[in-house]
Amino acid sequence: HTGAAGIAVETGQPVTTPDVLKDPRMVLTRPARALIEREGYRAVLSVPLTVHGEALGALSVGDSAGRVFDADEVRLAQAFADHAAVALRNARLYEEIRERRDFLQSITENSADGIMATDVHGRLTYMSPGVQRLFGYTADELMGQAVGPFYVQGPTEAREVMARLRVEGQIQDYHTAFRARDGRAVEVSMSVSLLRDAGEAIVGTVGVLRDVTE
Repeated sequence: HTGAAGIAVETGQPVTTPDVLKDPRMVLTRPARALIEREGYRAVLSVPLTVHGEALGALSVGDSAGRVFDADEVRLAQAFADHAAVALRNARLYEEIRERRDFLQSITENSADGIMATDVHGRLTYMSPGVQRLFGYTADELMGQAVGPFYVQGPTEAREVMARLRVEGQIQDYHTAFRARDGRAVEVSMSVSLLRDAGEAIVGTVGVLRDVTE
């Protein structure tokens, strides 16, 4: 049906009526008419919930038949609706971000390959369970540690990789070896990229490592 709320959303403008059941603009289903007759809220003020031109819904206020909502009441309702729309949009964005975070976390935690990230100083800021399986370290042992000493070739190779990254932005299928917790040299194929913030400043690196020892 097209009631006051539907018209407010469609037009993006406040809608008022002293009697929604007698207003020719309103197209209501029988159940909707029956509900309004039973509840008695026939005078309606509906204002759109919009953020940056996006309609999220409408906020409606009802009263007994014959009530006329004045301009001040309309402005007050619209101001409240504007704040509510922002809150709703933020809640939706938060939920979307949370869902994406959980999805990405599920990918990294269940990946057969190892995934690790470092800051601009080469210190480990993240390591997936795959990294722990590859090298036998726990997250507590490695988090915050410089990754350079774990290269079999030592920090020199880590600096060379970073210098190349700064020029190329990413390196695909780089063959190297890392020292495992038990002293073994684990041969890996590594793809690594620079991490940048919203301002394009380099904030670290992220690498995906696959065991190619065999």
